[in-house]
Amino acid sequence: MERNAERKFATRYGCELAIEVDRDAPRSAPGTRSSRGRPEPFATWRPQLPRIAKMEIRRPLSPPIHPIGTTFRKGRNNKVAAEKDDVGSPWAIGSAEGGHKAIHPQLGTIDDFKHLVAAARERGIEMALDIAFQASPDHPYVNEHEDWFQKRPDGTIQYAENPPKKYQDIYPFHFETDAWSISGKELCDVFRFWIDKGRAHFSRR
Repeated sequence: MERNAERKFATRYGCELAIEVDRDAPRSAPGTRSSRGRPEPFATWRPQLPRIAKMEIRRPLSPPIHPIGTTFRKGRNNKVAAEKDDVGSPWAIGSAEGGHKAIHPQLGTIDDFKHLVAAARERGIEMALDIAFQASPDHPYVNEHEDWFQKRPDGTIQYAENPPKKYQDIYPFHFETDAWSISGKELCDVFRFWIDKGRAHFSRR
């Protein structure tokens, strides 16, 4: 950039700015899906810990581990219609089995999760969880607090879009709603819930 950029309009900012960066700790995601796309139980993650430690990955990042919705479930590669064996996107969080404070039943239980975190710490590994503040149409939040989400003129909840792609299986939270003081407290409780379970590192979406 220094060699090829046009510099005649270059300028300098009037003061120095501090830059904050994460500490140097390589990270990647442990395998959480089988070859058929099914969620892999926590018990199958634990044997991977020695390999992860050997690669000097100190903070593996896991995708969301919560129940996945069924309404408007997408197929592989964002196909509109899911096929029989498609489990949906892990970012379409929430079903009748729970939301952001629940674990996908095929992964295991809260105790299984705690054992995984403890086993990782024994090897100097800090597990990180992707916290995605969005919900599937089946999330308990949607059923109990529709006012936490933005609505279209026809009264339906606005789903996520990245034109030309549409994500009907995901409802983003509306952070400018009048109910923000209540929904904000609940989302803070999501962090507190997982910190209490031994997960102290997060990647915020």
